[in-house]
Amino acid sequence: MTGRDAPDAVSFYYEKSLLHLPHEVTVVKITQHFPKFRFSMCVSPLHSMFNDTTQLIEWIELNWLLGVERFMFYINSISQNVSSVLEYYKHKEIVQLINWKIPKYLEDDVHYYGQLAALNDCLYRNKGKSIYLSSTDLDEFIIPQKPEHFTWSDMMDDLPLYSVYLVRSSFFSCSKQQLCKHGMTIDSHNVRDNIILRRHVRSKYIGKTSEVIVMGVHYAWEIQNGGEYTFKPEVALLHHYRRLSTFYTLQEPNKFDGLDQF
Repeated sequence: MTGRDAPDAVSFYYEKSLLHLPHEVTVVKITQHFPKFRFSMCVSPLHSMFNDTTQLIEWIELNWLLGVERFMFYINSISQNVSSVLEYYKHKEIVQLINWKIPKYLEDDVHYYGQLAALNDCLYRNKGKSIYLSSTDLDEFIIPQKPEHFTWSDMMDDLPLYSVYLVRSSFFSCSKQQLCKHGMTIDSHNVRDNIILRRHVRSKYIGKTSEVIVMGVHYAWEIQNGGEYTFKPEVALLHHYRRLSTFYTLQEPNKFDGLDQF
């Protein structure tokens, strides 16, 4: 495109899809030179008529307290109740909603409702708008561990300069059975398992939008430069509020670090 104006839209196709043209994708042009936000988050496609409003509100509100200023939700299929909650936050200019429907003839060819495509769409929409970008599931939170750190900014201000900051995963089991299915995630899951998974195993990360080229689910697949930094568990952990799978406990012991103290 050297010497030419950037297009307004592009179309992608493969041989079998010639009868279904055009697949028009709008080109998002970066016009903002000074990012408006420090931290933004991408949410993988909500699907199967997602209906857990309690979990959704809890996730948005806690991440807002931690310093996230903008959330991008990719919508495949949600209930009316969830739609109403998201519209409320959209009105507050905290949430942006992206319609994310997968064509029927492509459903068998893409993984998990086009999760990776959604994450990378989110990345490139946020270049020039947000300094850092992250993505977690709705039962996961990146939590500072030091008593003096209340927000993501607190825990990152003294770190060395890298492109990506990786957070290792820990699991919290449900201790209040009556709240496990109907209560708030954090309130009911307050017993941490003594295993912290190694880097790149169910980990999540906070990356610089200017340096990340390709986002993955558990780590950045491609970085322009600057490298990857892994948080020490005593500084930051990914709190995953679900039971730890026996798949991890049955692995070779030297693959994981067992930490008994919270």
